Amino acid sequence: MKYKNGLSLRFKESLITRLFLSPKLKQDLDILSYNTEDLLKVLHDIAEANPFIDLKYTNANTTTLDWVQDPSQDSLVEYLMKQVQLSAWSNIDKKLVTFLIYKLDNNGYLRFTCKQLANETEYSEADIKNAKNLLHELSPLGVGAYDLNECLLIQAKKLPHFNPIALAILEKHLLERLADTSSWNSLPWKKEKILEALKELRKLEPTPGAKFDNFTNVQYLIPDLIFEIDNGHVLVKDSKFDLPEIVFNEVEYTNLKGSCATNELEYFNAQKKQFMDLQLSLERRQKTLIRLGEYLAKYQLAYLKTMDKKQLNALNMNNVAQSLGLSVSTISRAVKDKYFECNNRIISIKIMFMKSFKNNITAMKVTDSIERLINEEDKSHPLSDQDICDQLLLQGINISRRAVTKYRTKMNIQNSYWRKLNDCNK
Repeated sequence: MKYKNGLSLRFKESLITRLFLSPKLKQDLDILSYNTEDLLKVLHDIAEANPFIDLKYTNANTTTLDWVQDPSQDSLVEYLMKQVQLSAWSNIDKKLVTFLIYKLDNNGYLRFTCKQLANETEYSEADIKNAKNLLHELSPLGVGAYDLNECLLIQAKKLPHFNPIALAILEKHLLERLADTSSWNSLPWKKEKILEALKELRKLEPTPGAKFDNFTNVQYLIPDLIFEIDNGHVLVKDSKFDLPEIVFNEVEYTNLKGSCATNELEYFNAQKKQFMDLQLSLERRQKTLIRLGEYLAKYQLAYLKTMDKKQLNALNMNNVAQSLGLSVSTISRAVKDKYFECNNRIISIKIMFMKSFKNNITAMKVTDSIERLINEEDKSHPLSDQDICDQLLLQGINISRRAVTKYRTKMNIQNSYWRKLNDCNK
């Protein structure tokens, strides 16, 4: 018997559910996702396009916080940001380097430690240190240095055939001795060699940011929520800083609509509908942010009182969404690019969402415990990763040795062998 191979066409039915957002709902979500600065720009654009919408500021002296541009040249921030945008770095690296750029002073120095900077973000000291190293790769060389010695050292390492004695002076932090000629006798080089090194050092740029017009090196960070501590309680306010009230010019609208042709009525109705929809979207945004702020104020009360990241509780967006009866995507939009103000500090709201490692223990608590154990260890007999694992178990933190190794490596802390070897070499 012969069989014939062939293809047959058959109809197959399937049921697919698709979610389409209405224009009104889409506008609500877009308005919610904007931070205060972006929302202000959107409102200005809408007011320019709609002839019946005006923006009314409660304070007559309030002005927009746009950058003051210098047409002659870029500011230091603009010059660095162009390099960041053209780089092949990851999005996280670009974000962190941008954060550091806005922390530079007018001379291009970064006068903060990695620990201080990490406390203002949801990232670790190791992440900040990596971003700082990337910043040091940008032009002008020396930008992002903590002090003069680091600034000159960054430049010296990049220059080929740089004077080895001058380089050694920078690596050994001997600039203060070099500045005092009476201390030259304590240096291990002859006076002629020291003078040659000094001549080379003077060719370096001590203030890499000074040649830029840094008048524009200012960015206003506007908080979206304000937490005020009052007798151990937290008061939550939404920040309306520089946000105008949207007003509809009803008189002009009525006069023009009454004299328009029939085919023009649709345009007038659309302008008024835009105003009403926008007004509702702004009210929903305000209510959602306040609800989110009140929840975070209760859940992260210990952190808000102390501003110590170690006091943060584990929290994810799913927990918040379920508690507030909202979708996770709504919470994500409410958190996106938003900042809060507390104790005269402005910090990203994302810092409140601390990932849980295990049993509601945050990764921050784990890394802090590991760091404390290593700092307190007997330097002649440092703790192995298994020893640290056992010590953490006594504190109620049950993690594996491999997890200890992962966190220790992320903090740029060497293993017990190298820590002991370094101690012996001191």
